[in-house]
Amino acid sequence: MNIKKHRFTFFFALLLIGANLLIANSIQAQKHSHQDLVIHAPESKKSPGGMIVGSISVKNMIAPIWGEYYCYLQKKDAPLSKKQKITIGVKLKNTSSKKFNPDTWDGDHSVYFFAVTLPAGEYELTEIALVQKQKKNLKTETLTLSSPVKVTAQKLTYIGEIRIDADSHMTGINDKQSRDVKAAQEKYKDISWSSFTQ
Repeated sequence: MNIKKHRFTFFFALLLIGANLLIANSIQAQKHSHQDLVIHAPESKKSPGGMIVGSISVKNMIAPIWGEYYCYLQKKDAPLSKKQKITIGVKLKNTSSKKFNPDTWDGDHSVYFFAVTLPAGEYELTEIALVQKQKKNLKTETLTLSSPVKVTAQKLTYIGEIRIDADSHMTGINDKQSRDVKAAQEKYKDISWSSFTQ
């Protein structure tokens, strides 16, 4: 009886370990499931930087011809030769089906939330770039955009929902601050949000 009981306990323990591993793998997969967002920005090393928060919203098309959607910021007071484009965009990982994998949906728009730390200064949202790689060719279109962004040290600045309707070649900026800030805080749990005042 004791031997059978120990064997039962041993196999039950193995089942529990296996179940826990499956749950852990499932959680890990969910954690890394939204990888379409692309961010390239300089780090704030010399002085305390500020935080910009917002979202990129791309209209879901039945057959989207664009695989990449980027918006660019530039620092206004930097010398022209040292200007660096700060890139925030969406690059579809599933290039064959071109399906969006957003943080959430807002009607027919896929929504990606972002939070980026930048050196303090005056910036400007300058353009939206639509990119599609077709074998050896690279097709691009640019939509002009002009929106000032002031980044203040140790302060959170909301820059809006950057809305892209590629099929109609329209773009705009909407105020979804309450939604975007809350979602960014939930998404980027490793950020010390208490360090940035609103």
